[in-house]
Amino acid sequence: MLFAFITNKKYVFKGTSTSAKAFVREIAYFYGSRLFSGIADVLIMSLFVDILGWNEVFSKVTDEILVSAFNFLFSFLVIFKEKKDVSIDN
Repeated sequence: MLFAFITNKKYVFKGTSTSAKAFVREIAYFYGSRLFSGIADVLIMSLFVDILGWNEVFSKVTDEILVSAFNFLFSFLVIFKEKKDVSIDN
């Protein structure tokens, strides 16, 4: 996951934050979102296969699309979103 964090930050979202506070925030959110994704993965597969009786392969493909979309959107909108400095001129 550390490799995924680094490549997402540097190459996918081109993150430029360098402070220790920003790094801790980003990595905590990244790991937290991946933990949530893992739990969601298990629940989605259980729902699709065990409860709805869907085919396992179709369920896994659908599950991966949903989980990947969540991971991308959360990374884009929350984790690696650059905060803009707001200054008030008097």
